[in-house]
Amino acid sequence: MPRILVAAAAEQRQLESINFRAGKLDFDGVDPELGMHLLNLHWNRQHHSFLITYRPAFMRDMACNGPYFSKILLNAIFYGASKFSPRLDLRKDPNDVRTAGWQFRNRVRDLLGQALDHSEITTIQALLQMSNSLFALGDEQSAAWVYAGTAFRMLVDVGLHVDAAMMPTMQRFSEEDLEIRRRVYWSAYVVDKMQSLYQGRPASLRAIDGQVPIKFMDTCMFSFPLWPHYRPLFWSPHRPLHRSLTIPLTVP
Repeated sequence: MPRILVAAAAEQRQLESINFRAGKLDFDGVDPELGMHLLNLHWNRQHHSFLITYRPAFMRDMACNGPYFSKILLNAIFYGASKFSPRLDLRKDPNDVRTAGWQFRNRVRDLLGQALDHSEITTIQALLQMSNSLFALGDEQSAAWVYAGTAFRMLVDVGLHVDAAMMPTMQRFSEEDLEIRRRVYWSAYVVDKMQSLYQGRPASLRAIDGQVPIKFMDTCMFSFPLWPHYRPLFWSPHRPLHRSLTIPLTVP
């Protein structure tokens, strides 16, 4: 039921700051202040483009190593968010914003070798995140195309192109599972069409091959401001980055 997901999202919003202060969030070795800074940037900028991730599930599982969190997805998010940060230490070349997040891109490459052996939703999300970030650079379209193509293959392998509500094994999926599967499929579909159109190449995901309704149960983003807009703070070495954590964010 939609109300179940909306209520869970509201509860998780409160748990985010609690888990952060308790040191439960897994930042994969990144300083927690920096990690939360990059997550704040992601949720309020790149996240809105395709809604590839479902924030309540990601942040919850980040504290307990659940199925909707993985280090490869975390680093893909960090990479995409780095270009929005004023921190020069995130850049390989302080004068070139295009080099922002290079260390996270390398980390994704390292983790991808293991992730390719088995299709997972978080790996699909990570590949789509990387594809979008690289595509935006302009001269990384080949890498973006390969990342996206791998994501599409995994998507079909996992069965996201068929709505779980139509499967005989539907009873093993929760309302949250159904929501996430639909979001990932449609975000991939949009990414596929945008990149194919821009580059004049054939699309991979055809409407005739998909059986997923454009129907989402967590509609709080359309009904009330559960995550009010983030107002970025000017960063300096004397101002803790986690102060932005006290400002609620947008869109689950």
